[in-house]
Amino acid sequence: MYCIDTPEIKQKPWGTQARDHLRSISGDKVQLVEIDKDRYGRIVGEVYGGEVNLNLAQVKAGAAAVYDAYCKKPEYKVAENEAKAAKLGIWSQAGIHQTPWEWRKQERSK
Repeated sequence: MYCIDTPEIKQKPWGTQARDHLRSISGDKVQLVEIDKDRYGRIVGEVYGGEVNLNLAQVKAGAAAVYDAYCKKPEYKVAENEAKAAKLGIWSQAGIHQTPWEWRKQERSK
């Protein structure tokens, strides 16, 4: 999903919360708007449930972090800053879960 990175399921309770939030807002049908392909050839895009940008909704709820290195849309950083200020989701407690890419890096080095 473009611009975002969510906690892994093994990152309890953050991964489960992120998954459950996405399920609760996505509805029966979603639409993928392709923006790019990653280095593995996977489609990277924004996912919509009706008119709702699910990527951005995850960030607004504190269920995802903005992956700055791959995000060119400022509204994502604005949403992340608002979620941080409100201490929502992953921002409710400090820790490595706030940057899923760092958590994965740490797990690989074990």
